[in-house]
Amino acid sequence: MTLLILVLLPILTGLLQYIQPKSWPNRWVLWIEVLLLGLTVNLLRGPVADLHLTAHPLPIGMRLQASPLTLHFVLLTNVLFPLLLLFASGESYFQRRFVFLFMSLQGLIVGVFVSADLFNIYLLMEVATVVASILIMYKKDSMSIYDGLIYLVSNMVAMTFFLMGIGYMYKLTGILDLFLLADYTPHLTGTDLALPAAFLLTGVSLKAAMLPLFSWLPKAHGTASAPSVVSAVLSAIFVKTGIYLYIRIGDMLHLGSDMSWLFLAIGIITALAGVGLAMSQRDLKLFLAYSTVSQVGLIMAGINTPGAYGFNGAMVHIYSHGLYKGLLFLLAGLLVNHYSTRDMEDMQGLWHRSKFLSLALFIGGVNMIGFPLTLSSLSKDLISKGMAGSPFEWIFFAVGCLSVIYLYRFVKIILPPRSKGPAGPVAPFLVTLKEGFVVTAFILILLGAYGWSPYLASYMGFQVVPLSLGTSLAKFPVLALQMLLGFLIFYLVETKSHWLSRVRKFDLSFNGISLAIVTFFAGLVLYFQ
Repeated sequence: MTLLILVLLPILTGLLQYIQPKSWPNRWVLWIEVLLLGLTVNLLRGPVADLHLTAHPLPIGMRLQASPLTLHFVLLTNVLFPLLLLFASGESYFQRRFVFLFMSLQGLIVGVFVSADLFNIYLLMEVATVVASILIMYKKDSMSIYDGLIYLVSNMVAMTFFLMGIGYMYKLTGILDLFLLADYTPHLTGTDLALPAAFLLTGVSLKAAMLPLFSWLPKAHGTASAPSVVSAVLSAIFVKTGIYLYIRIGDMLHLGSDMSWLFLAIGIITALAGVGLAMSQRDLKLFLAYSTVSQVGLIMAGINTPGAYGFNGAMVHIYSHGLYKGLLFLLAGLLVNHYSTRDMEDMQGLWHRSKFLSLALFIGGVNMIGFPLTLSSLSKDLISKGMAGSPFEWIFFAVGCLSVIYLYRFVKIILPPRSKGPAGPVAPFLVTLKEGFVVTAFILILLGAYGWSPYLASYMGFQVVPLSLGTSLAKFPVLALQMLLGFLIFYLVETKSHWLSRVRKFDLSFNGISLAIVTFFAGLVLYFQ
């Protein structure tokens, strides 16, 4: 029953506080979140959980299942949601309707992770997409409504492809259960699987924001008036549903090394394109949104590298990215409110306004570049080992060089402006006790992540050998070279602002996104034939 509670309890809690004549105290909602986190940790300590939802036996019946891989994603979800709810409490938008939608999204995401039935996954993803779209448009700003609708329709088109793949698989096998299908598909020929594989992988590739299907993500994650906690949950957690489904679909179809090399190439090129587009942005939220494209590309590349190193590194990077990107989107919301602009060029002198938030921004930045002794350092090192000897190793190095620009951008915000005029009075940047607590919690988890990652890995069922201090320090020469090359690129790019303006204008309309989806699908069909 624990699995069903993890799915239904947040939805029912949000619904009950919405229909009550008086609002529930915020602490009641937070205590429910603590309970959900405790139940998740308890599942980690036990055997694989399996819950049948109907009286009919499989393959007709339906079930929930929580394997170590599943709980890897559920734990991240149930760690971040209470922190984000606490951060949002007290804001003007934190109303009963918002809490209902936000907690419903939590339950739906967990439902996607624990469901073993393909059609149930489709339904949960569709409802979650609708809820996420409403949250993006929550403040009813014209731009956010446009971005929310682009996000909604693009994802619905992609999930239509996913539904077609489900229907085709059911026609071939009469089975919808993921794990039973994994046992059955080896008996099918490659020709039989070509069309359903292309349908399913097109849907999950858009959900995971793979090249060339990522244009919807900056619109959704970087929209102007969306609450910062909504951007944080979309970037830190929701985009990971596409990665999770890719792993499950890959295991189910047994498509082998050919598919792995294809998506390794797609992942590493997505990472390179994402960091290149992020480099051109002046808008802080768009800068973070495009960096999510890059980091998700690295995760996808790690999943598809031969051997265990890359996959384990990708699993660790899912955590590190979720944590530091959640922190950075919350900081972005605070910075935009304080400076009354989203332009990073107009955000300077943060150190004089708030040393606490300057430190938090710097910690988020060093995690983005994989600085030694951070959790992302461990994950990127494992992914790099998985790519050793392949031509993609040099592209991964190039992505690391360009990623240094993330830190340089944040350092420019922290340092005082280079102005020859007299300095005016500096307004202090105050944060509430609640905001300070949440930011501190993120910082402590990130700083302690290097130590607790091996314990987490043992619960998740994959092996991660912790790097020693000496091994970490030995990485400094490579990092120093990447930082030097990154600084040179940053300097050249800054002096050629017309290049940046051209790249910054890159955008696909809904028609362009639809054409990209169809082209991607057609390419997969030809590849699998």
